[in-house]
Amino acid sequence: MLPPPVLIEWVDISSFDGSWMEMSDARQYKPLTVKTCGWVVAETSEYITLVSSVSDDEETTGSVNSIPKGCVVSVTSLVPNV
Repeated sequence: MLPPPVLIEWVDISSFDGSWMEMSDARQYKPLTVKTCGWVVAETSEYITLVSSVSDDEETTGSVNSIPKGCVVSVTSLVPNV
């Protein structure tokens, strides 16, 4: 049985792998704040792993994200009073 779903707000890198650009444009890049919803399937002192898609039998999953805890801003339960 899956735990209650959560919303994780976290900071991710911002990057550009396209053509050359002016240094002044490169200086405008900064990390992005991202929100990811799903079920936590693993958690350690270093990271939280969650999945956003699960089969009916909960044996197959997709949309897996493993987020370093140093990047996590907040974790909010999506089920009241949990």
